[in-house]
Amino acid sequence: MTDLRDGFEAHARSMTRRLIAVSENDPIQSMESRRGSVRRTVAMLIATAAIVAAVGLIGTGALRATSSRPPAATPPPQPVTTRTPSPAPTPVASAQPAPTVAPSDIVHNLRMFTSTTGWAQRQLDGAIVRTTSGVQHWTLRMPRLGSDQVIAAAFVDADAARLVTATIAAVSNGISTTMVRAWATDDGGLTWIRGGTFTMNGVAADLQAGALDFVGREDGWFSLSSAALGSSTMDVFRTQNAGASWTHVVATSFMPAPGQSSDIPLGCDKNPAVFSDANTGWITASCNGGSPFLYVSHDGGVSWRSEPLAIKHSEYGYTTNPPQFVTSSTGFMIGIEGTATAPVVTLFVTTNGGRTWSPWRTPNSALDTADFIDAGNGWLLMYAADTSDHDSSLWVTHNVGKTWTDLGLNPRLGGVSLDFLTTQIGWAFFSEWLEPPAGPELLSTIDGGRTWSEITPTISAP
Repeated sequence: MTDLRDGFEAHARSMTRRLIAVSENDPIQSMESRRGSVRRTVAMLIATAAIVAAVGLIGTGALRATSSRPPAATPPPQPVTTRTPSPAPTPVASAQPAPTVAPSDIVHNLRMFTSTTGWAQRQLDGAIVRTTSGVQHWTLRMPRLGSDQVIAAAFVDADAARLVTATIAAVSNGISTTMVRAWATDDGGLTWIRGGTFTMNGVAADLQAGALDFVGREDGWFSLSSAALGSSTMDVFRTQNAGASWTHVVATSFMPAPGQSSDIPLGCDKNPAVFSDANTGWITASCNGGSPFLYVSHDGGVSWRSEPLAIKHSEYGYTTNPPQFVTSSTGFMIGIEGTATAPVVTLFVTTNGGRTWSPWRTPNSALDTADFIDAGNGWLLMYAADTSDHDSSLWVTHNVGKTWTDLGLNPRLGGVSLDFLTTQIGWAFFSEWLEPPAGPELLSTIDGGRTWSEITPTISAP
């Protein structure tokens, strides 16, 4: 599951900024904006507008009516009980400015399994790269794709990676049927095995918004959500043999075929599915109003049901980010409530596989990213939503989010994703595709995030 967190953190940042817009502008209309530009044709919009508007209302109503239990009393979020004085901003350790990194050498979707061995993707085209000598030097490890483009990747362990690709052809109306192909390597990318295929129907350009999630070398899922007119479809494909074959386990549509139905409603802007083991998965979303969106599956994604959280109805909208599970039983999930002033960010913690979630108040009102490495230790990169700047401060917890320590402001960390290996060793990188970073492309820390050093990565051919 942790293989997807970088993409999810980018989504978390965009959702947070929507909630900020809600509080500063029109609380209803601002939340209507959707991430990314979805290439829809005028014909499709005219044909489906009335249907989607009605179905969206039905989906929202279904969300509120799914649970047969009465609403739980909302416990007050626990305050941050301790906070050390913030140190002065720490300069990056390098004495000289780092050399400019060529676009072909910028990496994202970083996943390190040891201090020297890990995987990443080249930001330019999503190509898979691997290192066995640290994050500064990378080697391309790609199969021969022909005309295919990389859609999504998952890094299972230090030697195993999974990949899906497709040929994205231009079509006159933006709608196409695309064949998606799976690839697998278990030897560090030296050899790749071409797996099975599955068909996606929809806007071809949207495919790269999909996400790939594996919980072991065999069990994986590809999920894709497409938004339009305040609602979103959801498709989830499942493999149980490392990508050799796939099953379409979730299929929602703005215009379903006769007899077609789905446990996942159309309402809200949904995130990719996340799984904590071969059976248990979660779908979260950003909603314009109503109760928090959290759906759970206990059969590998075949069936889903709403999972209530002890959070009141929010007329300004509520966002649940995909949870990060550090074990099959312990997980962390960010919830962001829109208010008339500034968002309220809550950390939900489960220690029983998601049967219950305990809320803890976080140190600030806007989230850049979050990363947890075990049942006790994690980091939040946050900033104040009610200020005009974006000065991010890194906070660390060593007791499951009950208390937080402020590691100080660091303007170079704004907008990054985090990948911590231990309580001391970690990296920060920019995860947005094809968007030039505002600061150093890659940073490293060896003191738990108190100080950071710039890294100039290079990517070489095998």
